[in-house]
Amino acid sequence: MGWEVGDLSDIAATREGKEELRGRIEHLHESKVALTRGTQQLFNFMTAMKQGDIIVAGAGNTVLGIGELAGDYYFEPRQGFGHRRPVRWIDTSEWPLPDPEAKLTTVKQLGKPLNLVTVEERLLDPSNPPLPAGNDGGAPEAPLEPLTGVLARVERALRRKGQVILYGPPGTGKTYHGERAVQELAARSHHRRPWRALRLEEQSALTSGEAVAIEACTFHPGYGYEDFIEGYRPVVRNGVLTYELTDGVFKRLCQRARAHPEVDHNLLIDEINRGDIPRILGELITLLEADKRGKQVTLPLSRESFSVPKNVFIVGTMNTADRSIALLDTALRRRFAFVELMPDPSVLGSAVVQGLPLGPWLTALNARIRQHVTRDARNLQIGHSYLMHQGKPISDLDRLVQAVHDDIIPLIEEYCYEDYTALRSILGETIVKVEEQRIDADLFEPSRRHELLAALLEVDPDLTASEQAMAGEADAVTEEDDEDDGEDDPDLTASDDDVSAPLG
Repeated sequence: MGWEVGDLSDIAATREGKEELRGRIEHLHESKVALTRGTQQLFNFMTAMKQGDIIVAGAGNTVLGIGELAGDYYFEPRQGFGHRRPVRWIDTSEWPLPDPEAKLTTVKQLGKPLNLVTVEERLLDPSNPPLPAGNDGGAPEAPLEPLTGVLARVERALRRKGQVILYGPPGTGKTYHGERAVQELAARSHHRRPWRALRLEEQSALTSGEAVAIEACTFHPGYGYEDFIEGYRPVVRNGVLTYELTDGVFKRLCQRARAHPEVDHNLLIDEINRGDIPRILGELITLLEADKRGKQVTLPLSRESFSVPKNVFIVGTMNTADRSIALLDTALRRRFAFVELMPDPSVLGSAVVQGLPLGPWLTALNARIRQHVTRDARNLQIGHSYLMHQGKPISDLDRLVQAVHDDIIPLIEEYCYEDYTALRSILGETIVKVEEQRIDADLFEPSRRHELLAALLEVDPDLTASEQAMAGEADAVTEEDDEDDGEDDPDLTASDDDVSAPLG
């Protein structure tokens, strides 16, 4: 139940307790009749229902679920519907009561014989075994494991500010962690379970359909207020082009959040710094503040009253190679929390590709970038995800070559603004031909892989000790190829394509 009166655990199941309850909720009712009815309902919810009672949850005369009351009253302060009783659900199909009851209040004992018999029949149906505790969002369950790492930082920032921006150099997993954050927080709010523990249909319900609780959008130079809040959009009606006032993605999310205040609703904004943020947000820049949540403003186009509910949270991502947070609008910086994500070579573990240790190599490469890129070099480093595939460190030489040639080198070329002397200082003189002002593309040919690996090791003299191991490993691979006589061994050719935890 959602009465906004705080924790009522201290209310005794006595006449005096009922009078105490009446006094606490008196301010919520305009008449004595409504106050008396409300007091009785809440008192019934807290004290009259006993563990083991059968609960029929419904909307009017439509039954939504049947279960067994599994515990005492408790209060969940972070949810809109904070007054709770745990239920172990047995039947969660939707069906109408065969004999409509009189006007139903929030807590009422069913009395019509036909309805009681029908409920009993469904309870005895062998196809309705009790659901595991916790699958209903209300049954007794062990406390959720607290979030750790980046997700814990994001959660703390959202609870404090309501919105957070994940920022850092390219390839540091900002979008990946942003997606994980909105998914995990929505799963815990709606189902009291981690995202990975949800069934596929439960995950789908959070991200699609009418009751979607997770929205995502990407800001870009053409993105505007009309896409985010509301605006006139072209619509074809009976072959005629007209313009209709249409709600934007954030306005729709807020509407759903107001209709379901007991659970969180999350928005992921990818590349938030690529849009004209003051224009996109408009008057929203004020309403986003934690102490302004719920404040009403009149929208300029629809003339509707609009507010941002407290159960709406925003996670944005921002690539600092495009724009530093120091260049963001001051008003925006004050309203958002910021979580920095930097390259993390430890994610690569002890991965080695034919003598090239990925973690130490990335560390050395970024050290050279910080040394030789003169402006804002810290924000122009190379993220660890460039050396990963499907959530795992690269283990295949061909994939490593593609990542270096197609992703890493073009990015460093952009950082150096065609300063090939600086580029050589970062990548080494074997890869960069300063006199010809070009990258030695021939070095990436399959026949020169051994030379390329030696060239990559030039980023740090301490890594050259691996050359001997690299040469030995390359010779071993050649000998094995000769022995195989061209036949593939599935144990040797297996790739990591089956790994399914992408790191964006």
